[in-house]
Formats: sequence, structure tokens, C-alpha cells
Amino acid sequence: MSKIFSDYSEIYDLLYEDKPYGEEARFVSDLIARFSPADGGRRILDLACGTGRHCFELEKMGYVVEGSDISSEMVRMAEQAARQRGSRAVFHNFSFQNAPRLGKTFDVVISMFSAIDYLVENSEVVLALKNIASLLPPGGLFIFDYWNGNAVVRDFSPVRVMKKEKDNREVIRISRTTLDKVRQVAHVNFQFLYLEGGVKKGEFSEDHHVRYFFFREIEALLEQCGFELLYRSGFMAQALCEDDWNIAVVARKKGG
Repeated sequence: MSKIFSDYSEIYDLLYEDKPYGEEARFVSDLIARFSPADGGRRILDLACGTGRHCFELEKMGYVVEGSDISSEMVRMAEQAARQRGSRAVFHNFSFQNAPRLGKTFDVVISMFSAIDYLVENSEVVLALKNIASLLPPGGLFIFDYWNGNAVVRDFSPVRVMKKEKDNREVIRISRTTLDKVRQVAHVNFQFLYLEGGVKKGEFSEDHHVRYFFFREIEALLEQCGFELLYRSGFMAQALCEDDWNIAVVARKKGG
């Protein structure tokens, strides 16, 4: 998985420059406030943190934040951004599979941008959830979002084009998607073209395999791995709709 983000990391922030990280962090903070004990929920691990943008927004709100990502390139960029911002956020190069090597616990583990969907096999999902449980005390929260199978099967686009520009930089991304409805996996081929001042600086492609889940499936996986489902809604929404593409989940580690 780390290999597919090697080239991507260099243009990631430009590609998602208009992503509302601040609003998304506030959404997460509201969920923490709603479901954490009155004196808890201040120490957060952002697992699959990318370039750290959610970490920085949550830190502004008073949380003590650490981030971890499978991509060493993403971690390098997050650390560079932290230095530039004067942030105290700490970043690690651990994946879902080896996150317990952090050797500590957090009040809350979050995983944004449907990162859990990159775990396409049941065994990978179960291992990740058990690892996340090991990073939480009893009663600790896991907050994440995922692709809703109802929406993916109905609404996926075989071909999409995204174009982003800033200053003299420009990125064009063409995505081609096919579905394996038996394995519940979307195969997404990305073609990237990166220009500076109208001159091509790079061109590359990446293949991403992204799993989508159905509602009862997520419930069963969480239950199997020691979590209690507390809440779900459309991501950045206040209610649940069966056709929302991204579903937000709050789960509590049992025993608290």
C-alpha cells in the first residue's frame, strides 16, 4: 500500500487543497465531545494521517495529537508542515498492521478519508481493528468513515476527471473505476499529470484497490473485534441516509 502513495504524496495537498479539513475536524471534535467521558478524549491518534492536515486542525482545538501513516513520504511532509506551523504534533511511520508498535494508548483513534477501505481482505480488517483496540483503554473511541456499498454500487462513475491549480502549479487526475461486486472492491486506476508554469513536470499512474462495506457488515466486524457501535451518520451530516457515500462511525472499546 505504501508504494501507491510514493508519487501521490508530492501532489496530495494541491489535489485536496479545497478539502474542508477544519470543518471535518470540528465534526470529529463534536463526536468526541458527545461520546467521550467529561474528562476524556483529549489524546488523539490519527491513523492513516496523510500529510497531517486533520492533526493540525484538531491541535488548534486543544487536543494532543499524534499521527501515523504507512507512507514514509506522507510522514515526511507532515513533519515538514509541523515545523513550518510550529506544531507539537508527532508523526510516526506505522500502518494499521503494525500500529501497536507505538507502545502507548490514546483516548481516541481516528481514521479519516475512508482509509480503512484500503484493507480489502477480512483478515486485514480484523487485524487492524484488533490493533486499534490495543491502542485504546476500555471505553476509548474509534472514529472513522468508510464507503457505503449501497451508494458505491448505485452511483460509482467509471471515468472522472479532477483538475486543480494553484499559483503556477497544476494537477490533472483521471480516474477509471471498475467494481468487483463479489469481493466488494473498487479497482481505481489514477493517471496523473503535473505541470508547473504550463510545462509538464511529471506523469505517473497508480492502481488503488478500495473496499466498500455494507451496514451490518461493519457492525459484525466491530463486534468481533471488541467494539460497541455507538453512532453512525453520513460523514459531515447529522443523520443517516442509506445512500450516503461516506458513512461516519463512532465505536467504543468494550470494557469501559
